[in-house]
Amino acid sequence: MEKEQVHVCSVFTREFPPGMKEQIKRSLFEAGYKLHNFQSVGEFVNWYSDYQTEVCLLLDEEIDSGEYDSLKGEFEELDDFIFVDSQNAGKREWSGTAVLIDKKTNELDVDMLIEEIKAILPIDENEMSFEGENELDAEEDESDAFDSFTDGASPYFQEVDDESYMGEEPPLSEEEMADIARESQAQELIEIQQTYDVSADTKVAEVEAVIEHTSSANDSASYSKRLRSIQKSLTGPQMDDFKTIGVWSPLPAMGVTSFILNFSFFLAENRIHTAVLESLTSNHILKDWLLRYGSVPDKWVSLAQNLHADQAIGNSEWVYRGVKFFPLNTKDGKHHWNPDSFDAFYRMTGIYDVTLIDIPTGEMAAFTKESLRYLDELWILVDDRVQQLNSWKGYIKGIKESSGLDVHLIHNKSISASKPGIISEGLGSNLLAEMPPLWEETARNYYQNQPLYFQAGVREKVQKPYHQLARHLIGPSFQLQEKKTNWWEQLTKSKGFQKILNG
Repeated sequence: MEKEQVHVCSVFTREFPPGMKEQIKRSLFEAGYKLHNFQSVGEFVNWYSDYQTEVCLLLDEEIDSGEYDSLKGEFEELDDFIFVDSQNAGKREWSGTAVLIDKKTNELDVDMLIEEIKAILPIDENEMSFEGENELDAEEDESDAFDSFTDGASPYFQEVDDESYMGEEPPLSEEEMADIARESQAQELIEIQQTYDVSADTKVAEVEAVIEHTSSANDSASYSKRLRSIQKSLTGPQMDDFKTIGVWSPLPAMGVTSFILNFSFFLAENRIHTAVLESLTSNHILKDWLLRYGSVPDKWVSLAQNLHADQAIGNSEWVYRGVKFFPLNTKDGKHHWNPDSFDAFYRMTGIYDVTLIDIPTGEMAAFTKESLRYLDELWILVDDRVQQLNSWKGYIKGIKESSGLDVHLIHNKSISASKPGIISEGLGSNLLAEMPPLWEETARNYYQNQPLYFQAGVREKVQKPYHQLARHLIGPSFQLQEKKTNWWEQLTKSKGFQKILNG
């Protein structure tokens, strides 16, 4: 995470009155602050020791007094606010600032809290970051304009400029732009429905009940409310900070899906709450990959199907090796997609530390370009096919300019003769990491029923570049977790076992 994005931290170990946490988050966001939540004081201390910048820390009164005293002893200069029930006020001396909660009315003077934080950490309004917008998705104004896109034209992702218009034509009003954008996007999303293969998936038993579209599901029902309902039913923690990364390649056979799968296992193995979302496409494949490793989870329905039902009808998480997967299903292109359900689909995984989105390879469809606005960064997988990549230079430049995204490269199958620096300079994008060639391991893995990452020797080969990528995502607080060997590994490494094997 970037240092300038984190201004306020919190350690909340108890339940607040209903809606109060959301009220605090919203008020901080509207004031221009980024909130970073921790599960314990110890976790915060580990992060803050490396972070070395001024932040405000929000705590609750049930934090162990020994932990708090130790924290203040080590970081006496830390500005902290303790949320105290009004009935308990004055029962203990806090070195931080007490924030009173009226337990009878469940009210909190948030404005006063924000003003006190502003006095300590003033925000330059010209540098305010709104990347956390999706934290507020549940209660967004449904009249917000959807950015338009048309055939053959680059999508318009920027907010309307308040400055005077200098062109020949007068600018459209916000209402006119909203109407045009919604009509345009709804038309484009029909492309998904028309291109899907409707044949039955014979590999596994599909969900037999197809949810028929009803007027209540498409007219007045709020997709944001359904989204919130599904989020609350998931097992993942409600994280305040997260990154959504799209992974894409202009060239085929680059291994995008394989990279996403294996990198997600690395993140989950190192205690990063990770989700993988398959971007809307008629050529979905993530489900087939997962079926190599196991069967369909009990009561699983795709996220797309859940969003288009009147209420949640099953569990949309497909959990494997600690990663929360959200693959598409065969009939997902047949739902009545509209701007609201499209928006909810891409905001769904905002509760996880990191979301990796598998973007279809090659030229992007209009609705794929529109999905870029939900990303924090776009990672492009490249290899040594210099001439082919060079032909995409203008296309990639157009994506960067229209979306405003940070675009980075990952050089896949890098060998001693590779020249990733030349490719990086030619495409005008920063190189994040170089992945080693895994041709033999990949060939063997086609006939195995476990991911490539868990094949013997692979984890060690990819650890360095994966570590680089994780540090880029999480920051200096990211640490590799010690891997505990299981009983079989311990047995096979023992001298006695080796003696038996060798006679």
